[in-house]
Amino acid sequence: MEFNLSLFKKFMELTTSSVDAEALQALRKANAMLKAFDYNWSKILDVQFRKPAPPPPAGPVINPNDVDALRNIAGEFGESLANSFAEIFKQGIPKSMRPKKGRKT
Repeated sequence: MEFNLSLFKKFMELTTSSVDAEALQALRKANAMLKAFDYNWSKILDVQFRKPAPPPPAGPVINPNDVDALRNIAGEFGESLANSFAEIFKQGIPKSMRPKKGRKT
């Protein structure tokens, strides 16, 4: 047996009825549906309103055009990286590094 979500939604909409008996009956039917599938309001609300995990801390954003910033990262590696970028910017991108026509990058 599959949970009938459209019926459950209908019952939940009926809980807003101005006729108390109708609203109460709809809520009881919705609760019975939950119980039949071993669910309860705590399980549903815990999933629905769980706080999302905080985003990972952002690292420094370095513009590859900022060669001086590249020199400041990771010592020799940063210096080497900065020099490589500086050379590429001076000469343009070498043909061997350009994407081939018709190939997705």
